[in-house]
Amino acid sequence: MTAPGGTEALPDTIGPYRVLSLLGEGGMGAVYLADQLTPHRRVALKVIKAGMDTRQVVARFEAERQALALMDHPNIATVFDAGEASTGRPYFAMEYVAGVPITDYCDRHHLSTRERLALFLQVCGAIQHAHQKGVIHRDIKPSNVLVTVMEGTPIPKVIDFGVAKATNQRLTEKTLFTQLGLLIGTPEYMSPEQAEMTGLDVDTTTDIYAMGVLLYELLVGALPFDSARLRRAGYAEIQRIIREEEPAKPSTRFSSLGATGREVARRRQTDPASLARELRGDLDWITLKALEKDRTHRYPSASEFAADLRRYLADEPVVARPAGVRYRAKKFVRRHRAAVAAATVVLLLLSAFGVTMAVQSARIAAERDVAARERDRAERVSAFLVSLFEASDPDRSKGEKVSARQLLDAGRQRLASELRDEPQSRAALLHTIGRVYRVLDLNDLAKPVLLEALEARQAATGRERADLADTMSELARVYASLGDLDRAEAIDEDVLRIRREVYGAEHQKIAQTMSNQGINLSSRGRYAEAEQRYRDAADVARHVGASGDAAVIQVNIATALINQSRLLEAIEVLRGATALLTETFGLEHVRTQAAMNNLGAALTRTGQFEEAERLQREILRVRRKLLGSEHFDVAVALYNLASTLDGLGRFTEAEKAFEEGIGIHLKQGRGPHTQHAWALAGLAQVQRRLDKLDLAEGTYQSAIAMFDNASSTPTGTVAYAWDGLGAVFYARGRLDQSEKAFRRALHIRRAAGEKGGHGVAESLEQLAMVLCERNAVDEGMPLVQEALAIRRGANLASGARLAFTEAVVGRCLAAQGHFDEAESLLTQAHATLLEERGAVREERKYAAASLAALYGLWKKPDRAAAWREKAR
Repeated sequence: MTAPGGTEALPDTIGPYRVLSLLGEGGMGAVYLADQLTPHRRVALKVIKAGMDTRQVVARFEAERQALALMDHPNIATVFDAGEASTGRPYFAMEYVAGVPITDYCDRHHLSTRERLALFLQVCGAIQHAHQKGVIHRDIKPSNVLVTVMEGTPIPKVIDFGVAKATNQRLTEKTLFTQLGLLIGTPEYMSPEQAEMTGLDVDTTTDIYAMGVLLYELLVGALPFDSARLRRAGYAEIQRIIREEEPAKPSTRFSSLGATGREVARRRQTDPASLARELRGDLDWITLKALEKDRTHRYPSASEFAADLRRYLADEPVVARPAGVRYRAKKFVRRHRAAVAAATVVLLLLSAFGVTMAVQSARIAAERDVAARERDRAERVSAFLVSLFEASDPDRSKGEKVSARQLLDAGRQRLASELRDEPQSRAALLHTIGRVYRVLDLNDLAKPVLLEALEARQAATGRERADLADTMSELARVYASLGDLDRAEAIDEDVLRIRREVYGAEHQKIAQTMSNQGINLSSRGRYAEAEQRYRDAADVARHVGASGDAAVIQVNIATALINQSRLLEAIEVLRGATALLTETFGLEHVRTQAAMNNLGAALTRTGQFEEAERLQREILRVRRKLLGSEHFDVAVALYNLASTLDGLGRFTEAEKAFEEGIGIHLKQGRGPHTQHAWALAGLAQVQRRLDKLDLAEGTYQSAIAMFDNASSTPTGTVAYAWDGLGAVFYARGRLDQSEKAFRRALHIRRAAGEKGGHGVAESLEQLAMVLCERNAVDEGMPLVQEALAIRRGANLASGARLAFTEAVVGRCLAAQGHFDEAESLLTQAHATLLEERGAVREERKYAAASLAALYGLWKKPDRAAAWREKAR
């Protein structure tokens, strides 16, 4: 039915949807606002227009529906349903995005350049997701990127994959192709290869080009090519402009706007001169790299595009800059790849510094003589770095392998006498060498180098105080690793103050500092405070578009949850963080590995041992590959694997893994360290399981002594060691010493404010076990009842922990003379402990011994004798 004037009348219903209004019309379809009755929700309903349902249009329409159905991303509109209207015309229902084009939203809300980039980074994530699903959008423009507000937060949504092209699969069984001479897309945002109109040579980089145009418009308030001019031109002229004419730099284009530029700047909360300075340099380079005519010179992926923008936001060197000395240094190392393989990490960090100096030289002053001095400084620093790497040249090293440590030591020694006339250049090199020492876990060497760099930077003013804060932050991490948490905490407070003065309230480095403060709080056992600090840091990271940092901080949040015995919450957080980090950085990145490590530990603590073992063996493989066999992180991976093997009842394997990890720790010559002490306590537990009680007692004593000597010890770990020592004393019949050890563990936990965790339950039930055996039932029963409430309130994969607690309750009931109730509880507990893989022999033995004691008190000697035999 057609309304007067030739416009299609608004239908009442389409399929199961009640039509409310017409949202818009495109070349091939109409989009309606509609209500779905079951489930009740508002949707956008897209239907092919009357007269447009040719084979090609239907195929393209179905392609959009199937392209969207492939994807699942918070920044891509979701497809709910598809079908045919009563007229036979296809439709599909998708998420209704009540938003406005991203450029309009940014202008209406006067978003700054950094705030605009934060929104654009989310768009990059959506397009990267689509590309990973094998789908190219081919029509990215502001009207297809709508911004909606959810809970006060702006969320961009990419819509309208109507001209999407599948890169590695057929999206529909119907014929779908781009006819020769049919212009697909919007001219202002069209890539040179897309303008060819053959459709035969379009890949994901065509979307990178369109995203570059969108970024250009967000930054400048104007398009690279005048829209009116393009619209007046014929196809051939449009093609020529897009293929041949180079767009002006964003800063140049903005400067050409004249009076209009004042309004553009006002909408970005700045003035024309400041905006021109902000665009000049890195943002020019980044935007023009996305707009390269030759697609092989564009960013290879949306994630790489986003990564360069994050580097800009973090004041780090961007890859879009033309290659200089850094490029030559990289080429040198590439020629001698085998000789410098061990120094790769140093090369990346130090060579990046040369570019940083070049970038800084262009920023810190507009005056030509100052810029020239900075460039000269960068050249001298880069020359220093290149000469340092030449030590790995086989012609100079005579074929001997030069390690990363040797390169660092050589650089440190040379800096004792070189670059004395360039104190800031020297300070920057000292900072970088100190940082790499820290990354390599050589904290004793890192400390004096960073202190020297800090001394040289103390007089910094203005923007250079950012460099001062960077050195202070590195030094704080060193002090924390060496156990001096008080000094680390004080330095981090100063770092946060300086960075807020330099960057403002929200910045990637603000989030990093807050996360470091959370780590310090966690090291002190203040887990609830640490969790809140981490959450604040994650909010900042997300707001500035630093999704990688936000995912890392999620790992820290999960650690705080684990330490508060909120294990199931922690596992969900860790699964999400691990998936995001794997997608962002790859499986073998150190950040991804840290998330996997914590996930494995949480799975172990909830009794999900098989999954934990698979994860931890993969972590161990990667860490050995990346770090070598004697790195501290390899020792930590061995400790975690050993705990899982302990849970699986493979005690001999667990003992071997603990011993190997401790051996690595000792080779490094470390002093008292909580990780080492925790490993000793874990080894002692395995020795106890293997009935090596003499060894276990000594190992527990060593662990406790090491905890006492460490500058900071999380309460749960030292209490764990005391509980283990008490268990050894109990197994050897030394009940007085056992009771004292269990009381000590419980006191430590109570003093630290622990209430409902599994560690508290363990201390409670073990103390009750001794008390009830010594007929102090009035004191023991309330303790084990409290432990039982904790166990029953938890959702654990293994029932062994609960069964053992119930066995202690049964023992106490027997001591009170409640024989029938005790028999029922103990029999069931013993049966569960026999069945559960997470149970250990000493727990089964305890349940059997408790039944023997019950029948002894109940005057049933035959049964008592039978259970005593089982208890052996």
